Amino acid sequence: MRFLRNLMLGVSLALMSAGSALAAYPERVIRMIVPFAAGGGADIVARMLAEDMRSTLGVSVLVENHPGASATIGATRVARAAPDGYTLLFTTGTTHSAGPALFKKLPFDPIKDFTPVALVTKAPLVLLVDANAPVRTLDQLLGWLRANPSRASYGHSSSTSHVAGSSLVKRAGLPVTAVPYNGATQVMTDLAGGSIGFTFVDLAAARSFLATGRVRAIAVTSLQRSSAMPDVPTVAESGLPGFETIAWSGIFAPAGTPGAAVETLSAAVRKSLSSNSIRNQLTKLGSGEPSFLPPAEMASFVKAHLAVWTEKIREAGIEPQ
Repeated sequence: MRFLRNLMLGVSLALMSAGSALAAYPERVIRMIVPFAAGGGADIVARMLAEDMRSTLGVSVLVENHPGASATIGATRVARAAPDGYTLLFTTGTTHSAGPALFKKLPFDPIKDFTPVALVTKAPLVLLVDANAPVRTLDQLLGWLRANPSRASYGHSSSTSHVAGSSLVKRAGLPVTAVPYNGATQVMTDLAGGSIGFTFVDLAAARSFLATGRVRAIAVTSLQRSSAMPDVPTVAESGLPGFETIAWSGIFAPAGTPGAAVETLSAAVRKSLSSNSIRNQLTKLGSGEPSFLPPAEMASFVKAHLAVWTEKIREAGIEPQ
């Protein structure tokens, strides 16, 4: 009888200890890994959100950049991290929509190896050219590329921009070379210097180059014009009906992360995205529309977009590497 009482007491203490540990979450710094170079659109939004979430969570959220290999380096780091709620991935469709169809083998499974926390933003990409190029419309760009085969190339630093560029040249019937980069800033610098013919990037990464007149925006990839750039036409209305590429950003935790921790994090994201300050910053920077989805709905969103992007990549004629 004494053994049974001691056993029950031990179990009760263990459960109380586990409950207290979980209730205390978070109690130390949370690492938010961005699998892209600093200065790009995802990095800008991640840092903005991390700073705001600190006041809600009561601990610092430290952003770390781990770019490379089409964002698989950073994503793999999170997939293999301890599922304790202290390592997060702030990513885009590059790792969870387009990447799985662009590579024959990934070091992670975008569905099985991650727990969705929250969808953050959705936004179109913007089609850009060198400001010194004699191009102001999509039709002029296609004509100029045909007349200048040595400049017939586009740069991309994410799977999303890669697919957008490939879809454009496939539909236009142009032999254009795709040039990969590790970060959007490098793409923009080479575009402004005339090393590549065009690129698709998110507006946040392009804004400073647009503001200084080094590049020119000629179209956006949404079906409707962007409220951030109402004077810029869509690719669809510029001659390629139905052309659409929407980028999204979101937060994931490693698979197996406790549900209570995921819900705490998701609630903090929801609170930040409902803040007028954050919403105004996102609009000002062109970082997309706040598009919060909780964990279960985000899981459905990711699965649906994985199917959509797999078909986009097939239609663009991109062979998995």
